[in-house]
Amino acid sequence: MIDTGDPTELESIEETIKDLGLKVDFAIVTHGHVDHAGNGKYFREQYGIEIMGGRGDQSLFKEGTNGKICPTSGSARIVQALATESYDVFEPDIYVESELDLSEMGVKGKVTPMPGHTEGSLVIQIEDVLFVGDVLRGEPSGNTDPAIHFFQCDLAHNRRNISKLVSSYDCETWFTGHMGSVKKDAVVTFLKEQ
Repeated sequence: MIDTGDPTELESIEETIKDLGLKVDFAIVTHGHVDHAGNGKYFREQYGIEIMGGRGDQSLFKEGTNGKICPTSGSARIVQALATESYDVFEPDIYVESELDLSEMGVKGKVTPMPGHTEGSLVIQIEDVLFVGDVLRGEPSGNTDPAIHFFQCDLAHNRRNISKLVSSYDCETWFTGHMGSVKKDAVVTFLKEQ
């Protein structure tokens, strides 16, 4: 499982897992914000799954809060005002501090720290798909164009992270934490236009 979701979406997430007939053995939390890590404690206690998170977000997991976030627009401030503010604290079973090969867990892929959106943000490659968390987001219209995430405290650093992902991964499909997937070619165009 990539991310455990917002506590307000727990019932829907559980229904989806059951409807698809999935068995979840472990979860990788892209970062310690409530909408990504908020159900970590529940899934561990209810299903006995192991949870992996970035070492840099240890304080977020222990406090169950988003910590410092920096809105990038007026609409981001609205999103911030409507967001869930806290979650049940938990300690990940595995802290990722450097690139981690997932083959020992039966998955062809790797987890790589990418501090930026949070200090402990992680990027996950599984086969030819890249899960980028909140490094960027999709567009509300549902098309495959990328956009700057609602919350970034250092836009120049975020741009460097996106550029690093473009040059380091051959994955054509990137799943963002919000508003769907984007294509690598669209990310390249996005960077040129910024």
